[in-house]
Amino acid sequence: MEPKSPAQSSSAACSRLHMHRAGRSRPLACPARSGARYTGILRVPVDKPAASIYDSDSDVPIDDPEVLREKQKAVDATEKRSARILGYEPDTDYWGVVNDVVYMFVLTLTRKQNRPELDLWGGKTYRLAVDTAAASFWFYELEFKKLEGVSHRNGETAFKKATWPAVGPHTERKVLPAGDSLAIKEEAWNYYGDNGIVHVRRWEGAHDLQFHAPTWDWTTNDVAETFSCLSFPRVLADCANDITASQVSDGNFGLAVPGWRDPWRNVTSEHRVTFYDILRNGQEDVETPMQVTIRLLFPDDDLEAFADENVQNFLYYGPGCPCGMLFNGIVLLPEYSPPLYIFPSPETPTEFHFWSLQFLSMTLLQPVSGVAILNHETEDPAQWVSKRIDMPTIAASSDAPSLPGIRTLFDSCSACTVLPEDVIDDIWTSWFEQPQLRETWPHFTMESRIWHNDATKFAKHDIVFEFRDYRGTTFNLRCSAQDFLTSPWSAEGQDTRYAQFVSANPTDSQFILGMNFFWAALLKMNATHRGSRPVPGRAHPYVQLAPQRIIHDGQRVGTAWDLGLHKYLSPRQLAEVRDQPEIYADP
Repeated sequence: MEPKSPAQSSSAACSRLHMHRAGRSRPLACPARSGARYTGILRVPVDKPAASIYDSDSDVPIDDPEVLREKQKAVDATEKRSARILGYEPDTDYWGVVNDVVYMFVLTLTRKQNRPELDLWGGKTYRLAVDTAAASFWFYELEFKKLEGVSHRNGETAFKKATWPAVGPHTERKVLPAGDSLAIKEEAWNYYGDNGIVHVRRWEGAHDLQFHAPTWDWTTNDVAETFSCLSFPRVLADCANDITASQVSDGNFGLAVPGWRDPWRNVTSEHRVTFYDILRNGQEDVETPMQVTIRLLFPDDDLEAFADENVQNFLYYGPGCPCGMLFNGIVLLPEYSPPLYIFPSPETPTEFHFWSLQFLSMTLLQPVSGVAILNHETEDPAQWVSKRIDMPTIAASSDAPSLPGIRTLFDSCSACTVLPEDVIDDIWTSWFEQPQLRETWPHFTMESRIWHNDATKFAKHDIVFEFRDYRGTTFNLRCSAQDFLTSPWSAEGQDTRYAQFVSANPTDSQFILGMNFFWAALLKMNATHRGSRPVPGRAHPYVQLAPQRIIHDGQRVGTAWDLGLHKYLSPRQLAEVRDQPEIYADP
């Protein structure tokens, strides 16, 4: 019999990891077209290719079937593991109403383990929330307890462990058994922006957990039939508060800057407390263990139903761009920014923690009425009405130099973008064309989400994000505005849509571009260092940003749902065959 979780289930979940102060504002309603298909954790193609791909698919890069087969046999082991498909699942607020989706790294415990307490656990699947603003990973421990009354005084943490009720959303969490208590190497606390808290413990290497993880097969354009094998240190949460335990994931999967290993102390890459370290020190190599591209799709049932099977949410550990769109015999790629060098931690200037830039402004470009063909490479006032919102100047810390704009981190696990209240007010009045927030919404709080009254209001609009990096370079990222400004979830009233924004606390000095930013843009994260951790002045971690669309000669010829993982060959091979080195090139 399969081991059981602490209790059997009923379901309601709370707000997401990192979503700041996510309380209830206005009642949510889930419309018929509410977004992601919820039938499974991984999106798997339903229809198989026709008998001959040459009769059915113009993406086939080589005319001779024999030559293509020989090329496919030459895909090497690191390339086979370079793309990892992400699952997704709806999450709900504390009152059990769907208000976002969580993107998951999916792992299956292998049948063969090194520890007897794991003998009955093989085959169980675990879904960890993909979190670009957390450093490490963890799973829930069997019979994990409820945290209550957590407080801090004189450097000590006081808390109470309680027994969970027999029913509740916590019962749906997948768990793992603890190892020998004498083999515990360290204990620590994780604190999240939504007031979620977990207490975690890690074991020595003899207690490792062996997992299979799904990868993408470039040659069959499908999830691979064989899985990558990964050895994770046993890191388990033995207690959590109800905010965290109510969320839909079975733990957390951090992708913050490699070398930051919070909450652990006195550890190096050999301890493998981050996924980057697992890739660097594991038996199965990837092409670029210190560089990863993340792509998250806006959840939409209808668009997904018509999309090609290679249009996926993914992590890609490799050079160049793993996705594109075939157009007139050429693979068009998303246009990446140059490297934008991130800032060291304001609190610990000798370390890099978050993927963060200085956010200067954002400009909504509204099409001029009557213009039939818009040029998306110009801001010509004859075609576009420009509505610019400048960020206020807020120092990232009391000791940090004052720079224009706000320090902003990229957080894939934040259900909302978190900005100063004045900026939220400007979005509401200037872009959503509503009266002043405080005049029309006297009970507006930091937890309140704004909305607009047309599900397709921004379908033809563009948005320009202006960033400044650590070296002073500025860059304008131009994307489609619809997915950033419109969620799949209804507010009150027909055709209304929430926008995924909340106000920051007035005392906050760092801000967040959350899940809705990832719907609009791809993010490539490169640590650049090859030692145990990056050191400011010697290492130069950077990000690159690209819109989730294709612009060709000023025209929008492809949306996010046209950007599929490359077909039939790996990116390296496709770059050679198509004579397009940019497919497999980094700056």
